[in-house]
Amino acid sequence: MKKKGYLFLTVALFMMTILFLQSESKAVMTSWSAEQPPEGAKGVEKRTEYRFRDKSTQTSYSTSLGGWGLRRIRPR
Repeated sequence: MKKKGYLFLTVALFMMTILFLQSESKAVMTSWSAEQPPEGAKGVEKRTEYRFRDKSTQTSYSTSLGGWGLRRIRPR
């Protein structure tokens, strides 16, 4: 029974070591920033971002808004 327990622990520790070494070798990128990276940073990526709105909204509690009107549409 002890041999199986030691074998299990040995395999488990071996697998944990492999996973740890693999995670250490992969560099994790930071999130995007508007500021320049520090001197000597590795794997610097650049991108251009654009933001825009294609619709305009207006909230009002008035009974009428300038430029807007209601019209009744009759069915044909």
